Amino acid sequence: MPVSRKVPSFQDLTAYEKSVVDELRRRTFHDLTPIMQKDETIFYRFCKARDYDLEEAEIMLRKHITWAKEMKMDTFLTSYKPPEIGRQSQAPGMTWRLDFKKWSVRNANRPVADARKKEEQEKFLHQMGLLMDTPKPG
Repeated sequence: MPVSRKVPSFQDLTAYEKSVVDELRRRTFHDLTPIMQKDETIFYRFCKARDYDLEEAEIMLRKHITWAKEMKMDTFLTSYKPPEIGRQSQAPGMTWRLDFKKWSVRNANRPVADARKKEEQEKFLHQMGLLMDTPKPG
């Protein structure tokens, strides 16, 4: 989906502000990713964020460009594959596949459900590379 937003107040810019936006475009356009090049507002937004200080806006934009390329933001939505645990989920959040076919867990099946839940949580945390601190009771 192309990013194409119109700058709402671009017509209201002073001649100086327009010149800063144009200069930032000239300096950085060829360094942008293809998706960023389609965003008509990017230069305006970075200039405005730095009060039209060209040097500061360029530094900020170049850091953003570097980050976006490192994180592969142009292809993130089309190439991201969730971890296996996320693909097995049946609903938003985490669900666990249990060996019994009942809608709710009652007393007899509670230990099985709790053990499966703990196993899936530990597997998920390991796959995501997360550390979990458990709160102390009381």
